[in-house]
Amino acid sequence: MRRVLWPIVATFLTASCSGGGIGSSDATAQSGASTTTTAVVSSLQTTPIPSSTLSTVSTLSTVSTLSTVSALSATPTTPLDRNGAAGRMEDDLAGLVAFGVREAGSAEEAMAAAFLSESLESAGVIVELREVPLPTGNTSLNVIARFGTGDRHVLLGAHYDSKPPSPGADDNGSGTVVLLELARRLAESPPPDQRVTVVFFGAEEVLIGYERTVHHFGSRLLAGQMEESGDLPDLMVSADMIGVGSRILAATYLDSDPRAAELIVEAAAALGISVVRDQRGDISDHEAFARAGVPSVFLWRLDNPDYHAASDLEVRTGVLLEDLAILEAFLDLAGH
Repeated sequence: MRRVLWPIVATFLTASCSGGGIGSSDATAQSGASTTTTAVVSSLQTTPIPSSTLSTVSTLSTVSTLSTVSALSATPTTPLDRNGAAGRMEDDLAGLVAFGVREAGSAEEAMAAAFLSESLESAGVIVELREVPLPTGNTSLNVIARFGTGDRHVLLGAHYDSKPPSPGADDNGSGTVVLLELARRLAESPPPDQRVTVVFFGAEEVLIGYERTVHHFGSRLLAGQMEESGDLPDLMVSADMIGVGSRILAATYLDSDPRAAELIVEAAAALGISVVRDQRGDISDHEAFARAGVPSVFLWRLDNPDYHAASDLEVRTGVLLEDLAILEAFLDLAGH
């Protein structure tokens, strides 16, 4: 097990700001899934930042507009050591959990957005931050990265907020760190014949004090924006709670188009991993894209007893490596 404290190096932009639903790559992805455990323990002490003073965090510079922020990329200085994927994901997860509960619109969620943005930029990725207004009057952020060129467009998403009182190691630090590692790989080797958009969604969880249907703010907003601009993806995957259980589902939103789910099952089978097809309701960020007609799938590992609890502090490194391999294989199939 490795632990790391992420140094908070960020410039805070002053503005207003203030989370439920469940929501052949690496040879190592095929081993250790049932035995390797990463315990993520928060030992970072920070001074709380009042939620009324923070909505957007920039790791590069102060900007005058908050609706869309494009960060300059920096070319990585060293090749990516793919054998180091497990350690990087462990470190990334420790960094996220160290912020504490990342409730939608909170200072902690904004610091997590800055952490993701800085991590992407350090890999040479151009990052776009889009504001997500919340009914509380506060603001969340979608953190967006784009890779490759071509007519085929695939969107991979994971929400990075967590529901109080949970620090969200599995829900959804797990999906977040797997997509962050995948983004590093895409930055180094962009897909030749397809566009891949990786989105870290803000504000997926139900806001405390609001009805069960008041959620998925980041993904619903982005799906609407992409539909309006005529740039909806051809396929969409929501990676959500993929760090603990051994049973894996590829769930569609109700009886929506199953093609993305079928590709996930096919990709996993090629790796010797069993993924079960399923249908569920609006319990993850695939929902809005499925409603817009995009073949969308919720990749989810069942059986986490710490779901939405303060004890959501552990994931299994071996299954994160499996998830990474599945998503890489999925992209390979989607590009053909």
